[in-house]
Amino acid sequence: MSRAVCCERCQSVGLDRYINGASLKLGLLLLLLFVVPGVLYFAWFLLSSHRGCSTCGSRHVVPLMQEAASPVEPAGTLAGSSQFVTAA
Repeated sequence: MSRAVCCERCQSVGLDRYINGASLKLGLLLLLLFVVPGVLYFAWFLLSSHRGCSTCGSRHVVPLMQEAASPVEPAGTLAGSSQFVTAA
């Protein structure tokens, strides 16, 4: 599931994507010809993948907030008023 992110490197705003630095074709070839190196390659393939910027591929992304947060009122105030409530 993609999420909206802002990249710290290229400053682009968009959806993130799944990024890996390995080749699936090379992994299948290694698995067919040499079982042990193929298994090790696929283990590295799975461990090295990450979610990142869809523009530059950077891992340094910040998720965007989906809903605007309501402002926090100071303790002892009523929402929408600037008067402090005092106990009598």
